[in-house]
Amino acid sequence: MEAGPGILGEWFFERDGGERVFLAVESRFSINSNLLQGPGEYQFIFVVDDFDNRFCKIEDTVSLTILPEGIFVIEEVIDSDECPLENGSMAIRAITDIDRIELRKAGVLADVVFNISEGELVVLDGLGTGVYTLTSFRGSCSRWATRVINSNNFPEEFQFDIDVIDESCSETGLIDGRIIVRMLNQPFTGTFQLFNNLGLILEDKTGSIQDQIEFEISVERGNYMIELYDENGCTYTYEFIEGTRDGIIRVRSTEQVNFSTPSVLNICQSFEFIPQSQQELRYSLTYPDGTVVERNFNESFTLDQAGEYTILGSIIDEETGFCPRQRSFFVNVTQPVEYEPVLLNEDCFGNKTFEVQFTDPNVDISQLSIRWFNENDQVVGTGRFLFPTSFGEFKLDVQPINSEACPIPRKVFDVSRPVLELEVQLTASQLCPFEREAIISLQADLDEVERIEWLLYDDDNDGQPISAFEGLTEIIVENPGAYEVVLFNVLDCEIGRELILVEESENLANFDLPEALTICENYSFIPETTLDLLIKVTDPDGLETEISSGQPFTFTKTGEFRFESRGANEEDGLCRVVRLIDITVSDPIDFSAVLFEENCEGLIIYQAEFDADISEVEIYWYDSGFNLLEEGEFFQPSFSGGFYLEVKPQGSLSCPDPFYFFEVELPVLAVDLSLSGGFICEDPGFTLLSVETDLGSIDRLVWFVDDENGTNTELPQFENEVTVAVDIEGLYTVQALNRIGCVIAEDQILVLRSLDEIRPILEESYIICPFFEAIESIDPGLFELYEWFLNGELVFTDRVFTPVESGNYMLRVTNLDGCQFSENFTVVENCKFQVVYPNAVQPSNPQKDFKIYSNFLIDDLKVWIYNKWGQLLFHCSDADIFDKKASCPWDGTFEGEKLPTGIYVLKIQYKNRNNDAYESITDTIFIVD
Repeated sequence: MEAGPGILGEWFFERDGGERVFLAVESRFSINSNLLQGPGEYQFIFVVDDFDNRFCKIEDTVSLTILPEGIFVIEEVIDSDECPLENGSMAIRAITDIDRIELRKAGVLADVVFNISEGELVVLDGLGTGVYTLTSFRGSCSRWATRVINSNNFPEEFQFDIDVIDESCSETGLIDGRIIVRMLNQPFTGTFQLFNNLGLILEDKTGSIQDQIEFEISVERGNYMIELYDENGCTYTYEFIEGTRDGIIRVRSTEQVNFSTPSVLNICQSFEFIPQSQQELRYSLTYPDGTVVERNFNESFTLDQAGEYTILGSIIDEETGFCPRQRSFFVNVTQPVEYEPVLLNEDCFGNKTFEVQFTDPNVDISQLSIRWFNENDQVVGTGRFLFPTSFGEFKLDVQPINSEACPIPRKVFDVSRPVLELEVQLTASQLCPFEREAIISLQADLDEVERIEWLLYDDDNDGQPISAFEGLTEIIVENPGAYEVVLFNVLDCEIGRELILVEESENLANFDLPEALTICENYSFIPETTLDLLIKVTDPDGLETEISSGQPFTFTKTGEFRFESRGANEEDGLCRVVRLIDITVSDPIDFSAVLFEENCEGLIIYQAEFDADISEVEIYWYDSGFNLLEEGEFFQPSFSGGFYLEVKPQGSLSCPDPFYFFEVELPVLAVDLSLSGGFICEDPGFTLLSVETDLGSIDRLVWFVDDENGTNTELPQFENEVTVAVDIEGLYTVQALNRIGCVIAEDQILVLRSLDEIRPILEESYIICPFFEAIESIDPGLFELYEWFLNGELVFTDRVFTPVESGNYMLRVTNLDGCQFSENFTVVENCKFQVVYPNAVQPSNPQKDFKIYSNFLIDDLKVWIYNKWGQLLFHCSDADIFDKKASCPWDGTFEGEKLPTGIYVLKIQYKNRNNDAYESITDTIFIVD
């Protein structure tokens, strides 16, 4: 389906009235059933791209019926035994009803079967070797498939193999693929035939071979089958060697860029041409005169020559492997016509006629497309004449028919609305009481006005023409009244009139101004008004100054000043106002504020000092926010902060620098103060006294001490110190003084020497074994605070400390007086069992009997003593052992009798309760008498 040369748009389809489905953006479109939705009634829709509004119809449809096909499958293929026997067969299963199935060999009808039902099996037999095509028919639709019948006895001399070289790229497109036939055993003499995927012989791919071991066939992309015929007419196919049933030789395609161009393009003068493609391509266009121009995708070529163009498109991203593509098209060039829209006539009621007129009087109007566009860009005429029914900016476009649009703009012309009535406005300035002059102005579209007439209405309401104002758009009147203007067009028809009433105004540029002022040196004055005014001030010397509303004017001279006001905006129509004021200028007074009196009760008085008689001045005292506090020569502030003093001439306004600023800081009369300290300890022999107070509120700290005799002594070395070290007993006093030396706080503390003689009790060394839970609990005695340190690091703060690791320890304690004492000790870890016993015993001698001593790790002990014949003479078991206790005593007797002198065997077993196994010692012991 094709819309027309160079006409682009979108293609859609609708099946059985269903949803619209998008297909492509092209000028032409080929229908592929794989893109559709099966059999049914289809509507194919084309929507034109009407970007330049040159199509009256932008959508069209084509109806098409898609019929059902006869579908089948080949279930079995049986090869023929050998050449020239024909005993091969095919079994075919019908998937749908089929009208007939035709079997063709090398394009020649070999068999036909009619009226096959769905599911029926058809067997076609008596088939020799070769390429077969099966075609099913159902109504007007057909469907096909190809198969090969091979020989079960394939002679070795005819065995061959196939090499396939796929398509490849050239500079301008594709290079065909190649099928290379290689004889595997000996050269071949005979003929060959190449078939397409429909099983049809490709006549230009058929030939004879004479004693060749290898030959090749150049082909385009696609699926092929090949037959070799020997001199006896026997057929051999590729399928036998390949081992596949379909025998297809596949020459794969190489992807090639795709873009579209019209075959013929008619243009006017020149045309901006853009090839259409969904890919990002680079184009090279060769013009008829041999000029070559390159552009990227979405960039246009300017076509301005007639003749044949050649365009080469190649992919920008070369890694995709797409091959280029070259196309050609013809361009016919026509020239634009020269024309103008001309107003032929119009009447007084607004009717107008336009005509298109050509520079060439011999132009053939039948070969032109004439379109008139209204103000909404709608086509309202296609002939030589236009009778507009609307108004605005119109356009005229004239183009040759059967051609792309000429690259010239449309002719723009104006269809103006007829002026049958004008909008007329009159404005008048104020007729002020003292100026007696008002200006009446006319506002209208005077391009359509030929004559202007003015009238003044008298008391009888009759309008009297004022000939002096004839033709004027602005007049000046001195009297109130009703004034009217009448406008006429070129036909002397009235097209507008307007009336305005002029009255004496009460709208004044008013402001307030005192009649007189006494000022000090100079004074900035702002006239009071709620209006937006401009005020011209004339001083006693005649100098003029203009100010705005809210803007001050500064008086510096004695005399009369003239203020004349007017509206800042002329449209406010305010009448001028004039007022006068008398100014008297006084000299400023030098003054200052001095401290008159200050005491420890908190009283502060300031006095105003100035160089004038007090009767000639006014005195005012203000806080920092300029709030008036007092009047008169003296001022007693009640709070700290900044203050202002003003002294000005009697009866005068404030001077330019009216204030004297000073700061007052009321004396601090009381602060919180506390003195803390402790006992004088033996070490270091002194104690620290500390003061807590607000240092920012005091000026000085003074220290005193009363000794045991009651003698009070000032301590100047401690002045302004908040922490001091004292080593003498006594009553210490500290006083805080304010900036004027008043005592505003004091505190005392009695300092005594500590008499506590209790010290911590520790041993120099402790032995532990945490593994056997052999540990020591150390109690140094009763103190207020405890600090236990291991290798300089605090590890415990309670009274009883149980060390679990070895090292150098220090204990620091603090008693109830706050004094600190420290002791050092060491902790040694020893987990070795130790037993001690004598190596000789004298019977019945208590001083030389047998005893065992063990260290603190052993808590269970057993002893055996034997004679040399192994007789047990003594046994002992002790499970209640503590450090350095004597265990298992033996006097060297057996059954009350002394043992004879000799050597005896000693066996000892011992353990810790946390260790289940015993350790043993076997030794000898000597009995002497």
